[in-house]
Amino acid sequence: MTSLIQQWAEVDEDQLTRLVQCLRHVGIARYLKARRIDDARLELLVARLPTGERFQNTDLVNILDVGFGLSQALPVWVALIAAKPGRVVYIEQPELHLHPLTQSRMADVLVDMALRGVRVIVKTHSDLLLRGIQTAVAKGRIEPCRVSLHWFGRDPKTGLTREAKAPLDADGAFGDWPSDCDDVALRAECEYLDVVAARHRS
Repeated sequence: MTSLIQQWAEVDEDQLTRLVQCLRHVGIARYLKARRIDDARLELLVARLPTGERFQNTDLVNILDVGFGLSQALPVWVALIAAKPGRVVYIEQPELHLHPLTQSRMADVLVDMALRGVRVIVKTHSDLLLRGIQTAVAKGRIEPCRVSLHWFGRDPKTGLTREAKAPLDADGAFGDWPSDCDDVALRAECEYLDVVAARHRS
């Protein structure tokens, strides 16, 4: 990956610009570059601060020193940008170790790549990522027929995997969430508020 970023810097600045714009949009970094250590090794440097223009090209640190989320997500974005129209990019749980805002904005990146002709397949447990896709559909950025949503779950009787397709409408809506999915956060929030209210009543 680092060698590809170095190659973009040398011969394809448009690709590097797309990558930097992607990182800025999701709020994870303002700038990055590959630097040669010796004839056989490169290191990847990123701006220390995710926002702001000052020193963005000089205040750089090794990617290993900025948290696991960026180092895990960066190969995903590089693969998406490098993919040519018609190619398939499969991404498994891109939300891992990422801030909720980054998860939400990642949907914009996926939509942009799909509109460029890349076939993007994502396995996710992130309701924020899914909400971002729904919002893009509702805004008219992508047609609902270009988004295919599938739920996978375990049959409680047989243990076999079940699959159900959930088509999106023009508002980005798809009907009910699986019973064990979206309401988990709501139940946790309600339980917390009930406990706090009970403490203050006693």
